[in-house]
Amino acid sequence: MPKKPNIKYTSRSFTSIKNDLVEHAKRYYPNSYNDFSDASFGGLLFDAVAYVGDMLSFYLDYQTNESFLSTAIEYNNVIKHGDAVGFKYDNVRATYGQITLYIKVPSNSSNTGPDLSYAPRLRAGSTFGSTNGSIFTLLSDVDFADANNQVVVATTNATTGVPVDYAIRTYGQVVSGELREKTFEIGDFQKFSRIIIEDANVTEIVSAFDTSGRQYYEVEHLSQNTIYIPVTNNDTTTSVQAPTIIKPFIVPRRFVRKKLQPGKKKKKKKSKYKMKMPSGMVSSLGYTMGEGKLGDGADLGPGPKAGPDGVTDSAYTKQFKYKLVPKTKDDTYVQKGSGMIVKKLF
Repeated sequence: MPKKPNIKYTSRSFTSIKNDLVEHAKRYYPNSYNDFSDASFGGLLFDAVAYVGDMLSFYLDYQTNESFLSTAIEYNNVIKHGDAVGFKYDNVRATYGQITLYIKVPSNSSNTGPDLSYAPRLRAGSTFGSTNGSIFTLLSDVDFADANNQVVVATTNATTGVPVDYAIRTYGQVVSGELREKTFEIGDFQKFSRIIIEDANVTEIVSAFDTSGRQYYEVEHLSQNTIYIPVTNNDTTTSVQAPTIIKPFIVPRRFVRKKLQPGKKKKKKKSKYKMKMPSGMVSSLGYTMGEGKLGDGADLGPGPKAGPDGVTDSAYTKQFKYKLVPKTKDDTYVQKGSGMIVKKLF
């Protein structure tokens, strides 16, 4: 038995692979080949094999690096790795910021401060415009009657100097963009139904309702049935520091959001093998009796049909050359030479 050659699996570059091939030829084929010059035909073969080996090593390293998030450099691979760990990437970015809001309210009857009954509350979802035409949406309610707001005298009586109006200043958190509403017709029930929003500038889904008024909540995955939502804090001792508190909430109706990556759609090649759902495979294995008269045969689903004398078109008769028991004059089936009567099965 020939001795197994000593192969250096750590040789991965063009030079190291070629040197190992030359050393291998000198050691195991000393009488068959002796021309190791670069211009020889053997040098061409050494270079070709080393070239292919270097390329395979490169693609192996590249593919291995792309298998991990910390070393991947391909854009689509990084997005897929992030999606696997729950990171939702949105290529449409929103700008967050803080705005300063002012309002002028009249003085109270005693002229000691503003009449807070005129101080409004701006609801979340209010929109603001900038000088360059951008739209910003308020993220949370802003209460001008809050005692922590800064209040200054805006106007005074020209004769008496008594304050007539006060200016109240407060702040609010905003995000670039505006709220829009879109309606979809779902139709009949489908497992894991998908709805595609054609607008490419959607940054988030704020809420989803059906025609019956039932709300659907966004979750990380469909098996998650509990989320945490903010609830108004009614405790007067802590409501100023924490206007809302987080509480668990069970969501029987939920959805997940997935960002479709832009790109050209590749045409799927049609395979000659058709895959079926398991339920479809099971349902086709049953058998049904034929509609003919009793004794004319039975239809066994995907199998061959049986005639009055049995199943003549089958693998037993074609491949294994089995012969059917002949029929006698007495309308019975008797095995030749045995005398044993074979009863009719149908």
